[in-house]
Amino acid sequence: MLKLFYKNVNSSILKKRIICVKFKQFCSFSLDMGYINQPNDESFVKYQESIEKLNELQAVQPVHQKDFTTLMDLRINSTKRMCKKLNLSSEHINDLNIIHMTGTKGKGSTSAFTESIIRNSGYKTGLFTSPHLIEVKERIKINGKSISYLKFYEYFSHCYDILIQKWSKEDNFEKPTYFQFLTCMSFYVFQQEKVDAAIIEVGIGGQFDFTNIIEKPVVCGITSLGLDHCSLLGNTIEQIAWQKSGILKSSCVGFVAQQNFKQALKVIRERSQELNAPVCIVNNVDNYQDLYQNNIDLGINGKVQYLNSQVALQISDYWLKAKTGKNFDKLEWIKEHTDSILDGIPVLKNSAVLDDVQKKGLNSCRWPGRNQIIEAENGKIKYYIDGAHTIESIEQFLDWFLELKKKDQNFSKEKTVLLFNYTGDRDPCKFLELLAKLELDAVAFSKLKAYPDKLHQDKDTFRKMPSAIFDTDEKYEKLLNLYKELKNDPNNNSNNKVLDSNVVIANNILEGLNWLTDSRDETLLKNLLQQDIGQSLDKNPIYSSFHQDGKINVLITGSLYLVGLTLKMLSTPDYSHFTKEDYEKIYEPSEDTFLFLDALEKDIQYLNELKPQIIAEIGPGSGLVINFLAKHLNDAKKIIFFAADINKDACLAAQLTSFKNKNDINIVNCDLLAPLMDRLANKIDVLLFNPPYVVTETEELGSKNLQAAWAGGAYGRQVMDRVFIQLNNLLSQNGIFYLVALKQNKINEIEEYLLNLGFKMEIVMNRRAGIENLFILKFTRK
Repeated sequence: MLKLFYKNVNSSILKKRIICVKFKQFCSFSLDMGYINQPNDESFVKYQESIEKLNELQAVQPVHQKDFTTLMDLRINSTKRMCKKLNLSSEHINDLNIIHMTGTKGKGSTSAFTESIIRNSGYKTGLFTSPHLIEVKERIKINGKSISYLKFYEYFSHCYDILIQKWSKEDNFEKPTYFQFLTCMSFYVFQQEKVDAAIIEVGIGGQFDFTNIIEKPVVCGITSLGLDHCSLLGNTIEQIAWQKSGILKSSCVGFVAQQNFKQALKVIRERSQELNAPVCIVNNVDNYQDLYQNNIDLGINGKVQYLNSQVALQISDYWLKAKTGKNFDKLEWIKEHTDSILDGIPVLKNSAVLDDVQKKGLNSCRWPGRNQIIEAENGKIKYYIDGAHTIESIEQFLDWFLELKKKDQNFSKEKTVLLFNYTGDRDPCKFLELLAKLELDAVAFSKLKAYPDKLHQDKDTFRKMPSAIFDTDEKYEKLLNLYKELKNDPNNNSNNKVLDSNVVIANNILEGLNWLTDSRDETLLKNLLQQDIGQSLDKNPIYSSFHQDGKINVLITGSLYLVGLTLKMLSTPDYSHFTKEDYEKIYEPSEDTFLFLDALEKDIQYLNELKPQIIAEIGPGSGLVINFLAKHLNDAKKIIFFAADINKDACLAAQLTSFKNKNDINIVNCDLLAPLMDRLANKIDVLLFNPPYVVTETEELGSKNLQAAWAGGAYGRQVMDRVFIQLNNLLSQNGIFYLVALKQNKINEIEEYLLNLGFKMEIVMNRRAGIENLFILKFTRK
């Protein structure tokens, strides 16, 4: 394979980066997020309109335990009536071959593992989970992928038309709530998509959850239980266990994770007998020894995931046998697979070594926001992210982090800081008691906003939050003072005490992260500078004598909402190694670059389904675009990536970006793809081209330096026309060509010209940037 290496790398690329740079105004991109400048794309606009309507269904007033029990008992019946309005009978729902999952912690990860194993076994899957991290459509997945903007809009519109617009004209109208509507919609989507298995995660509790209209699931799962949502479910573990075990049904076996609370198993056993629903316990250590002995690489980090994966393995194994075995008998299955009793409940035997399908299912599973690490600044900054929001899950998160740091000999020389928030009626004192035991150098309690109010409104994460529960000024003052008291308590065993200047309240997450990292994460810094607001917090004093190359560990936890908003900012490939001097030689990422990223992110599911083998980019410049695909495509390690640029400095820059982001990109210094034409003939599955599209005099063409990145000649078309001629020879049969273009490039003529060559055009996105109107065009064979 071709690679470009230079012995004498341009010194400006390797210079110590500057902390503050004036950056062009650009639209910041991040994975699966809303947009600062929303793209004017029809399917996305329709999706956003759907989300606005959905948000109107959110409840404003908080609900308490007594009201919850009474209200939800009534609303479960109303959910059944809503499903019938959608022509979904109980039989239709049962035909989805449902796996019903509940628990206090681990139910999302266990659902994801289960879905992945069944999908890798050759079945079409549907997965319904909550809450979403970034976009509402994440809650409904088909074959492990969030449904598209267009499909969400179409399914939402159908359900909304029936359940709101038409039904509201009748006397017996029952307006659905936010989660109730999504529950009904998910069942409808899974029926229309004809899934073989539907994995349904409970929203809150179990007994009175909207999902508990399922009458005959194939199997149920109960993961680890603890105290959470106490104002709704009860203040004791017995009350919690009663609610959770309400999903058990006589039609199937319930698999229960081994519990930390003996009282929980007692209640589950009693409920099992009451409901005539057999249950068995998944042993915490003994089952699936292969996971430990052979260090099976789980797709989700953390020791606790071994327990969650064991539950998923048992559930998926049971589901597969129940659906494929002739004359399957659940009681015989339990008898064959259990060999002991714990608190009156059968315990599963030690299991055999995993097969390849199970290993692949565990390894390929992804569940963002749980024990996730994101690196920035070439590893100088590491973000440790987990949506832990219970005492037990916070303990797990801290155990995971500390276990990782034990292996780091330089940990004592690093800074460790915390970004924290919590939601609902949870007791922050118990959370902070755990966190205060850490040797934290600084803490920011951030409000649940990604950006300053006036610049960023995200419909997907919008919530009508009762002021008595969420985000009041009093809440943050309480957190601040409580943490200081705990940290400075003489009985606190941590060595470091806290100074007032080391703990702050941040008005938004972007501000909090910049303060915690001393603005050393340049991607975040540029994001902040773009806001033209500046940092309202004083400089973080912990960095007054901290070496510029020192490492920083940023812990982010306490709330899935906090984690979701944070992930929006941290998924762009790292290009902070470039300096102002470098942008005198290579094309600086600008509006067109970030629009290109937005378009590719929108198409990422489409590209994953394409399963490309070769991806090539002409004119990569900084290398940001092709590194984005190398970072986010599912099977990127199996894909060959090429990038070709006539500018030697751009080749060096793209190579450095791929190195910094740990991607394998083949960089070639050439004019277009000239030396590769024969070898790549009809083999390129995805071709990317952000061409020199600026209208210039023809005489300005032919440069091999920075000018080559923008000078496009007559109509800005003279370079791109050379690529159009070769398109039939370059693309594979199912190949895709992405092109950045201006309105001045005469897009109608481009469409007509390529139509005559056998290609149809689609506008993926367009956006106005200053006086320019930018387009991302996609071409496929007719």
